[in-house]
Amino acid sequence: YFDFAVTGTASASPLVTGNEWTVKVVAPAYNKYDIIELEDNVPAWGGSFYIGSIRIVKDGLEIPSIRDLNAGTTNWVADQTKVQLKSSITATDARVSSSGVLTALSVKAALVYGQRRDLIKDNTAVVGSITSAGSIETKLGVVHPDNDLAQGVYNAVLNSSTATVYYIGVATNDLAGYNKALELAKKDKVYHGLAPLTDDADIINAFVAHVTAMSDSKQAKWRQVFIGRSVADTKTLYGTKANGNQWTAYVSAVPGGVAYSYVTLGADVSGTLTPDSEAKLLNDGVRAGDKLLYNYRIDTITSKVIYDEATVTAVTSQNTLIVDKDWAAAQSIPFKVEIRRDYTSEEKAANYKNILSAYNDRRVTPVFPDTYVAGTVTQKGYHLAAAIAGLASGVVPHQSLTNLQVLGPTDLTRVVSDFSETDLDSIADEGCLIVTQAAIGSAAYVRHQLTSDRSSVSRAENSITRNVDSISYALQAALAPFVGIYNINAGSLLKVRAAIDKELNFRLSGTSTETAGPQLLGYDITKVERDTTFKDKLLIEVVLQVPFPMNYITVTLVV
Repeated sequence: YFDFAVTGTASASPLVTGNEWTVKVVAPAYNKYDIIELEDNVPAWGGSFYIGSIRIVKDGLEIPSIRDLNAGTTNWVADQTKVQLKSSITATDARVSSSGVLTALSVKAALVYGQRRDLIKDNTAVVGSITSAGSIETKLGVVHPDNDLAQGVYNAVLNSSTATVYYIGVATNDLAGYNKALELAKKDKVYHGLAPLTDDADIINAFVAHVTAMSDSKQAKWRQVFIGRSVADTKTLYGTKANGNQWTAYVSAVPGGVAYSYVTLGADVSGTLTPDSEAKLLNDGVRAGDKLLYNYRIDTITSKVIYDEATVTAVTSQNTLIVDKDWAAAQSIPFKVEIRRDYTSEEKAANYKNILSAYNDRRVTPVFPDTYVAGTVTQKGYHLAAAIAGLASGVVPHQSLTNLQVLGPTDLTRVVSDFSETDLDSIADEGCLIVTQAAIGSAAYVRHQLTSDRSSVSRAENSITRNVDSISYALQAALAPFVGIYNINAGSLLKVRAAIDKELNFRLSGTSTETAGPQLLGYDITKVERDTTFKDKLLIEVVLQVPFPMNYITVTLVV
């Protein structure tokens, strides 16, 4: 209860029947209590109070690597050989917070488990082969994009129409490991369409050099390579400084305005906010539309670093810019920032064309898109390249791949919506086989079976290279019985010519399919003679008339 006094006169009393009076009461301190019900009885003790601690018992707690983002402290660090746990490990729980901010709780005791992935080295000694998808897991492990070899082989087998798919693992996931695998591939001529399961430029260049070397007249092991290269959607313009330090910024009101959106790259130097002279925003081409990243923090669900974004609306000097966020007040404590550019689709197409321009080779077929979804998993462009290599092996060599269905991809958003038809035309013009679909979820198919050499139709169409390689292998087999056994003379030259005629006539009449027709439309043996310099060498020249794909049909309607 409390006492209060009422002042006034008897004739004008403030007390009226029915009135209610309220008095503001302020407690001496804020108090909050909760009742904790224990599973066990508290043991009898003669003291006046207990001192204890409350611990949360939790299974499957993921310990974030970063402890305090601003302080730069970590819970653990890892290198190639070990994981080192730091002292005073902390984590968070959604049930414990202060003013809406999760509280960092000390991990008092735990059994710690780690997960790791190892490179499977079971298939690196010899080239293996598979014809059925059902045997892949037994030989190569679970089929998943994280297991590149199993996923790539599965994609190839899925599209190969029972043709044999050959594979080889790498002992080390680097250039040396792939070079060792390529050495094994030199030993046989049955490998034609190679698909390196990587987008590493140096490794892909090694494959390009390999198919070039194997396809010359001495090696006579003609082959081609299907590759998947990735294209960046974004570029970090300002990430960290050359010395590894972070870029920081502070915020003030826009000159002549009221919004606190004027961001200056700089720091607090001896108590004075100072613009950073290292920043060269204008020189580095920072522009409206670029993103300012700020408010870096740890996501409580994923334990990943997250941040907020503001869009740059203007760049006003080498170290100042205006963004579309209003902080509502000056931010005088410098905070970490980064500046990122999100490429337009036209810029991404131009960047990808720049990558493709390094090839210009009819034996190199780049495959796009660089990422897509198959069922519920996201796969890389080189997984798709493996599918196309399998597709090419499952049809007759002179069959065009254009408009053939590709099994596996279900969501090709990258080509259906991320890039316009103009962008895709631009990429194709540089020499790229694009896999697309009419709508997300519909059947995937080859847009055009292009190689990276667009100098002529005969070099740009993948099926023509495959067809000529097939005929080359056929003639090699037909002439093999003469090598080293026969001497060069008039009689042997006639026999050689007859063997060529027999083989090429078969290609004219015995290799026809409904869609592709015959493998050869005609030929002319223009030379069968001894080399004038190397007396033991026979020179043969044959002009081939190979079929071309029916890529275009023009119909003129006259009324």
